Amino acid sequence: MQSNDLTSEQAEALRQHAAKMLRYTASLRCRMERLHFPHEDPLYRATADAFYALQHLHIQAHYLTCNSGVGRPHSGQTTEGL
Repeated sequence: MQSNDLTSEQAEALRQHAAKMLRYTASLRCRMERLHFPHEDPLYRATADAFYALQHLHIQAHYLTCNSGVGRPHSGQTTEGL
């Protein structure tokens, strides 16, 4: 199975779950910044990395929900070499 095999409904469910986790990590990162965690701190760095990974997941899932096919190859087009 690949991302292109997901239905728009499945991609939307994934997007919604990612959005919830994204809001949590954004809030956590902001709290850490208010508490003056150094940006080199391993916990802060892991939180920031998780935020950016979830943001990327959220965007990719959103693209799969678009009716215009954003993020999906055209008919007959493969994703090899990308």
